[in-house]
Amino acid sequence: MAKITISGPQHQLARRARQLSRRIFASLPWGFRLAHLFSVFGADAASALGRSAYALFIAAALRNMPPVEGRDALDLVREIRGPEDAHKLPVDYGGVFGGRLFRSLLAKFGPEIAEEAFAETLLKIVRGKVNVRNGANLSEGEALVSTIAINSARDLARGEQRRRRHVDDGDGSLDPEDPEAFAQLERALSPTEMERVLRDLEQVHPRARSFAEALLDGDTKSEIAAEWNVTPSYVSRWWRQHKDDMASIVTRHLRTARQCYSYDRRQPDQREAANQRPRVAY
Repeated sequence: MAKITISGPQHQLARRARQLSRRIFASLPWGFRLAHLFSVFGADAASALGRSAYALFIAAALRNMPPVEGRDALDLVREIRGPEDAHKLPVDYGGVFGGRLFRSLLAKFGPEIAEEAFAETLLKIVRGKVNVRNGANLSEGEALVSTIAINSARDLARGEQRRRRHVDDGDGSLDPEDPEAFAQLERALSPTEMERVLRDLEQVHPRARSFAEALLDGDTKSEIAAEWNVTPSYVSRWWRQHKDDMASIVTRHLRTARQCYSYDRRQPDQREAANQRPRVAY
């Protein structure tokens, strides 16, 4: 196992800064902390969609595209003919857009619907079902893909909730950087259910629980590497090896929680009023 050794004042300063950051993150709403964990689990999907969308945008010669490893994106129009050439782009190209869109869906629809909507949207992009106006602005292309993803998520939510609850038909515009935006996510996994998740994760690998706890504390993979005294590349390899097993456990508990209560899309004041009434078993 690759290890790193850091000692001295800088190491102590970094540790104190990390402890302070964790205390601040722990004071944030539970839904926002969950969102950080789910965002790491959904990072591959966000990266794939973002890169495929940006490959589509380059092929359509959209304006204001970010440079590709120092080159003007429009210089790649002949090389990047569409989503089928997304693999020619850097792995993180379009990742910021993909991550932002994933967190927006996560806040409004929950983790399972967000993942399904992302998969459907990516499939539409790859199959050439998304048409962007040639020469448009990047913002117009991003808005189009975002609308497709939101509509897909809304359709999935209607199918899931039609029998039990009204689905909000809002425009899906939530600020993914606002801690309060994830208030509805809190019912996806309560702190009590998360403790059960953490116990089950111990069966995957001795470090699986500490990894998930670190995500709930707001740590990045680099910070986890420092805590484990290993290199960031080791953490990345470890994550790729155990991600699927960990995700299956989280998904199982999400479904268990959903059997108790459906995902609540009401506004916070409506939820608070409802909580004052006696609970009714569905």
